[in-house]
Amino acid sequence: MRAETGRVDYSERAFQQDAHDAMRGDIIRALIETITNSDDAYGDSDGKIRVEIEHRRGPWTVITRDRAKGMSATRMKTAIGQLGGRTSGFEEGERVRGNLGRGAKDLAAFGTVEFESLCDGKYAKMTLRPTGKYDLERERTAKSEDRKTLGIPRNGTVVTIHVEENHRCPQHAKLLEKLCKHYQLRDILSDPRREIQLVDLGKGTTDILRYTVPDIPVVFAGRLSIEGYPRAMAEVTIYRNPERYEDPPSDSYRPGGLMLTGRRAIYENTLFGFESNPHAGWFSGRVKCDYIDELAAEYDSRLVAHEPKEEPNPTPIISRHRDGLQRGHPFYKAMALAVENPLRELIAAEEKRSRNLIGEESPELRRSFDALGRELARLVDEDLRELEEEGLIGGDGINVPPLRLIPEHVVVYAGEDKTITLQARADLANGNPVVELDPEGVVELIDGSTITLSVHKRRPDVLTGQIRVRPLVEGEQTILTAHYSGHSVPA
Repeated sequence: MRAETGRVDYSERAFQQDAHDAMRGDIIRALIETITNSDDAYGDSDGKIRVEIEHRRGPWTVITRDRAKGMSATRMKTAIGQLGGRTSGFEEGERVRGNLGRGAKDLAAFGTVEFESLCDGKYAKMTLRPTGKYDLERERTAKSEDRKTLGIPRNGTVVTIHVEENHRCPQHAKLLEKLCKHYQLRDILSDPRREIQLVDLGKGTTDILRYTVPDIPVVFAGRLSIEGYPRAMAEVTIYRNPERYEDPPSDSYRPGGLMLTGRRAIYENTLFGFESNPHAGWFSGRVKCDYIDELAAEYDSRLVAHEPKEEPNPTPIISRHRDGLQRGHPFYKAMALAVENPLRELIAAEEKRSRNLIGEESPELRRSFDALGRELARLVDEDLRELEEEGLIGGDGINVPPLRLIPEHVVVYAGEDKTITLQARADLANGNPVVELDPEGVVELIDGSTITLSVHKRRPDVLTGQIRVRPLVEGEQTILTAHYSGHSVPA
């Protein structure tokens, strides 16, 4: 018998799972997608991007408008209607952001999305549904009422997300604050060629989104070669912050950290191997490496041509889930080693400076500072936990992870206790969670290894409990793992 051949069917369920996994119920992720798409469409030209939010209970609407180059119906079909297509120009070396041909398709995780565009006198419209199915209207000549409705005098695109009611609409002030701080938008919001407006449709108010680059001293600037990649160079600039920041790497809004960029995209904000070092919080900056985009395009080209993978570039380097780069990629590891060299020297100098300052302080002043630091850390920790709990996604429990620790990365200083929040889906209720440490002896579980859960005060589909830890040994690390109902999560 002849073997049967075919192609794996990408089902509606798979489309929805991938979209939800990429967006995680966070409307900020959706707005980053639409804003960066509009920014790419403008290229190096001046232009405005208008984001309109309908704040209300039940289903609500998010609209992004630009007056860039627009899209034809054919362009919509290939760019939006084709999964994994090479349609952005990223692969050909254009200064645009690439996301493995997913991009705007993931917006359907929130509900039905309408793409309307005027391009060279033509009107095109595509409607993308949460199932992955789309309707593409026949392209026609643009009418004056089209231009009036869309607010586009010539060319441009309007993306409307009809957000389903199970996704909570954030407060306008909080949305404004987050968009202005998110690391992936900082280059756009600081670009004088770009004006980003955030409109509250209910109140009729308009705010300008702007990020101001801090004026702080440069402590390192140089071009670093990457071992094993002779064509790669990383332009590194490191600043010393006016204060030491302690925000974890999971915080997309933290002011500290080095922004890792390619030709146009900011891929992540990282301190590489020094995330757990408290003195690393003194530094921020940028690592610009266009070679990242070359690796991504090269891998994609080999994949399309069915050519064998090469050892220096064996896997995609850009994460399809919008969480930065693949840290297991050999280039990422080599780049991290290169950047860590100057960063290590700066951190060592801060450690020495800290020891000298402590030696100059009286015992009474040191105790006062320690007490104040512990109280501030406690208040900040409570605020961060509350903010992260507010960021829970989904209203039916589907998008809530089975088990979650907040914060995901913890730094504890001698003489201070730290509280970690454990969240679990209510439908998994089965006894009490258990916590273990590896290795033991670095911190103490103040309340023991068994955690008591209670119903979240605003989310009946979520259970919460608290883990209190106290450091026993300075300068050491341990992995805390929570186990519950067949699931485990480390911190």
